[in-house]
Amino acid sequence: MAAVAVVAHNEGYCRMVLGLPARPAPLQEKEIHRAFRARSKRLHPDKRPQGADASAEWTELLEARDFLIDRAVAARTRDRELLWFKAGSARF
Repeated sequence: MAAVAVVAHNEGYCRMVLGLPARPAPLQEKEIHRAFRARSKRLHPDKRPQGADASAEWTELLEARDFLIDRAVAARTRDRELLWFKAGSARF
């Protein structure tokens, strides 16, 4: 069985794993989930029981999705906090 490297925490690589375009624009969670569902239908180990690398590729897909979702949520939270601060809601 050939070993598949664990997903490097690199947004470009994770986009490639999920089949998303390599563009500088931020991703929405909806886009990430849509791409994950499309790829998971082909890469799920239950769909390819004879595939030698099925579980390794599935793990890589899961890690790429989790990494991109975490970044999207962090960006959204950061943007909300910045808007809240700019609105003058910060009290010291």
